[in-house]
This record gives sequence, C-alpha cells and structure tokens, in this order.
Amino acid sequence: MKSNNNDSLEQVLVGVVIGSWGVKGHLKVKPFTDIEDRFQLGGFVWLLSEKKKILNSRFLESKGYWILLFEGLDSLKKSERFFGCDITIPSEFLKSLPENVFYHYDLIGLKVINQDLEEVGILQDILKTGANDVYIVQPKSGKQILIPAIKEVIKKIDLYNAQMYVDLPIGIE
Repeated sequence: MKSNNNDSLEQVLVGVVIGSWGVKGHLKVKPFTDIEDRFQLGGFVWLLSEKKKILNSRFLESKGYWILLFEGLDSLKKSERFFGCDITIPSEFLKSLPENVFYHYDLIGLKVINQDLEEVGILQDILKTGANDVYIVQPKSGKQILIPAIKEVIKKIDLYNAQMYVDLPIGIE
C-alpha cells in the first residue's frame, strides 16, 4: 500500500503503531512486511512524516508484532501521539524482488480476470495464512471471493495493465 505525505518521495506502508509497551517510549508495531531486517537497529522509518531512527527492536513471535524504540521517544507521554500512526518508508528504499514476486501494495486494486476472460472483480486485500496468501476479491455485486495465491490458480500478473489472470478452481466464483 502506498501513501503520500508532504514530501516529494512516494511513501510505502510497512507497519502501523498499535500501542505502547511499557513506560519508556517503546511502541508496539504491527508489521505489513515480511522483510526481516525492515525494523533493524539503526534503521530509519517515517512516523507522521518524521524520519525516526530505530534504537531498539525485537520481534515477539508469539504476538506477531515488533517492539520498537525510536530516537527522541524516551517516555510514554512522548510516544502517545504516534498511537495508530502508519509507519512508512520512501519507495526508493524498497528492495528489488525476484521475477514474479510482488509487493502486496502493487497487487491491491488489480482487476481480476478469469479463464473465460471475464472480470471477476477487484483485488481488495490479501490475507497472510500459514500455507499461502489468500486474495480477497470484490466483485461488482455480491459477496467477496477468496482466491488462493498459488501458481495453479494465479496464471499471470500484468502490473502495466493492472490485471491479474486466474484459473479459478471449481466452486470458486
């Protein structure tokens, strides 16, 4: 997901602050990235269009979120204003991906086309599951459709034309 702030650089959403952890300014962060070193010590992210250096970080595997301490946020009072804020990075900081691997924000909004070249709907969201991602597609009318993100189903992604071609299994649609 991309968001724009007042800077000229395009920002990419990598997480959201979901609360505090302790009273010394640590923030709980829900990640929207699976790049392991995104929140590394000494790295930078943007909170409310402010560049912030990460002074302390650890991932709580059992909870699925990061505990981060940022430069200048040394108390609960100073960190409270960031509760609920998006955490972003400039798009130029994104790593190059291998062929046929995409960032989620590139896929959201694609028109989904089935094997009969009929429009199924628009890709609205992506669920991360243990085995594979699941694409949530919203047709023009009706209930959302869940499509497994596996190579047997997802045949082609055409970012240039904002389309995804799928071969839907029987029972989906």
